[in-house]
Amino acid sequence: MRRRAFTLIELLVVIAIIAILAAILFPVFARARDKARASACLSNTKQLAVAMHQYMQDWDGGYPASTTYPSPIPAYGYSFWMAMIQPYVKNESIYKCPSATFDKGWAVGPGVVYATYGFNEYLNYIGRYSRDYNNESDIPNPSLTALIADSVAGSHFHDWDGPTKGPDGVTLPDGMLRIKYANGSEDGGRLRSRHNGANIVYADAHAAFMPLERFYHSGPLGDVSPEKKLQRPIIHPLAKPAP
Repeated sequence: MRRRAFTLIELLVVIAIIAILAAILFPVFARARDKARASACLSNTKQLAVAMHQYMQDWDGGYPASTTYPSPIPAYGYSFWMAMIQPYVKNESIYKCPSATFDKGWAVGPGVVYATYGFNEYLNYIGRYSRDYNNESDIPNPSLTALIADSVAGSHFHDWDGPTKGPDGVTLPDGMLRIKYANGSEDGGRLRSRHNGANIVYADAHAAFMPLERFYHSGPLGDVSPEKKLQRPIIHPLAKPAP
């Protein structure tokens, strides 16, 4: 007995069903992938927080210098905070967010590891800027003060430039991080909203995710809601949260 072959209409129906299922499932898979990457990024920042805490314990609560001279990387002339905590970091891959899709940021070592997390330039910066805030005891609100943040090119961030828009199309009110890549040709690190928010290590060495909407509210630095759900991180150590 001969088997009946599929008709063209039946084949088209099967293809249509597969296409519909793909249209439904692919966004679900994409969201699951993005969520997994965001969780991995938060895990990275938590491991950086542990390494930072271990460093601070060994240095009487002191933060690593965000930038030092000279550098083991002759092309840069700088040695960044990432290299300072390197002995406490067991896995160099934690310096990079798995969702980062842009070019290399600042190198941790001689051309082998690149970071996508930035360091608060107000804290223990050696060189042009003040070093008044080099120890946790110098920070009035360490649990609210950003120390390390998800950024475009890992180096530093600050609040000097006012509202700015980065390559992700997001404008932040306090212009976090405006530096250049090593070649000076592209926008460098600023707070990056890879996960519709940012993973942040605070000055007391705890890490947490901050939704992007927390950076968008009028009024002073602190939250305007009773629940404090919109509290933005403090960048300058002397800034105060809203009462």
